[in-house]
Amino acid sequence: MPEQVTLAEVRKPRGKTPKLPKGCETWTEEHGYCICRVHYSADPSKTPAWAEMQRKKSPSENTFRREFEIDHYAGSGAAMYPEFSRSLLVCKPFRIPPEWTRYMGIDPHKRRPHAFLWLAVSPDGDHYYYREYWPSRIYGKKGDTPEDDTLYKVDEYVTAIKFMESSAVKHFSPNGFADNGGLDEKIRLRVMDTHGKAIFTTTTAGKDEPETFWDRYEKLGIRCKEAGIVSPA
Repeated sequence: MPEQVTLAEVRKPRGKTPKLPKGCETWTEEHGYCICRVHYSADPSKTPAWAEMQRKKSPSENTFRREFEIDHYAGSGAAMYPEFSRSLLVCKPFRIPPEWTRYMGIDPHKRRPHAFLWLAVSPDGDHYYYREYWPSRIYGKKGDTPEDDTLYKVDEYVTAIKFMESSAVKHFSPNGFADNGGLDEKIRLRVMDTHGKAIFTTTTAGKDEPETFWDRYEKLGIRCKEAGIVSPA
């Protein structure tokens, strides 16, 4: 019989833990997960001059701190886009002509409601973001997404998408409804965050089933391209 080894023995450190490289740090969070933080300074080629160049190219100091300094709280409470002007960028709702080209994006999440955005492009090349859908209790309010927010199945999201893009919607109202003029919409291209390929629809006894959110959307007729590598052709 092989010798029985306890879990404590398996976890017992073997030798000395190597010193963390420059730019790296690690800690154990409250749920017992080991977190490793790798800063750009861990790469010898990322000099202070390189960092300053990235800072100058960033839209704002807060964006730079979030993206490069891993400061998730940079700019907390501040406007994401300070240049936003309601008088210039928001117009009265109008029925989008059926011949305008339409696009749609999906941002899936395992523990938060999925988010959706629709875009129409006019013959002059103007972009109109005419519909959004995010069924969260915090929608339209300030604050963080509730930890106990209602979660829906992909099937329910698809039902909502198909309804909102149908001829049945003949009025305007917040959180998704735009007058379709009695016609079903034709979406030229849909894009989805590739994270949808890493989230599984079902987990049984700690094991993920092979079907991902991406797979489920596609099976239900919502076919997408990967966001970030989409060709306009």
